[in-house]
Amino acid sequence: MLLAKNVTRTSNLKSLLAAVCLGRVRLYLMLATYADETGHHDDPQRRFVGIAGFLGHSDKWNRFDAEWRQACREEGVKEPFHMVEFAASRGQFGSWKDDEVRRKRLLGRLVAAIKNAEAYPIGAVVPIEDFNSLTAGQRISLGSDPYHVAFQTVTHEMAFAGALMSYPPEPISMVYARLKGYTGKAMQLWDAIKEYNLYGLWMGSFTPGDPKDYSQLQAADLWAYELGAYWHDKNRWAFQEIVRHALKMAGGHRFFQLCDKKFMLGALGELDETE
Repeated sequence: MLLAKNVTRTSNLKSLLAAVCLGRVRLYLMLATYADETGHHDDPQRRFVGIAGFLGHSDKWNRFDAEWRQACREEGVKEPFHMVEFAASRGQFGSWKDDEVRRKRLLGRLVAAIKNAEAYPIGAVVPIEDFNSLTAGQRISLGSDPYHVAFQTVTHEMAFAGALMSYPPEPISMVYARLKGYTGKAMQLWDAIKEYNLYGLWMGSFTPGDPKDYSQLQAADLWAYELGAYWHDKNRWAFQEIVRHALKMAGGHRFFQLCDKKFMLGALGELDETE
């Protein structure tokens, strides 16, 4: 399975054992999937499935929560904030459709809260066509669903990022948006990653959460939506701002991975390097 194939990163993690201590401030991982927003991989109208989230220190997350909720309250937004509703001017944003000043002000404040928290974005996207082109056996080995490929990839990368941000190892509390039909299998994959990889040193707990209880998951929902929308519109302001923020903070780990066919075959150890 994908969870056992990242040999290069394991070597990099081993080298961290001699690193300078970066502090022991507890890290929290907030993840949200946009599988609901892009549909199931069997839907012929959908091209990508993915997952995206943020990694940050607990003290900064606390300040973020206050800033995010204040922005929503002052702008008249009833939480939880859902980016898919905001983007389409649906639900509570139905009356905002022609009010560009208000829309830009809210989005600007929410993105600013993310940047002020120094929350590090990470995401992974799987092209459905590439996943479906694999053999049945290969798809089963990858978790039977492109969502699980993205989940494992992001979890690996978040743990690696956490390793770089905190030494000696400080367990990361990982909160994932609850998704019907996926959370149970995702928890099994998470447990396997923790048990069989050196990354497990940095993986503290797995918690399914609801956006109404975690403003950080609302932020992850925003980033997940933008990551999915990028493949249709590469000039989105919020996406570009979050990417600029990620590039400024990058410390040796990736903030985005396209899990195309080459990537998936490599994860399975079946990539022919001579081709």
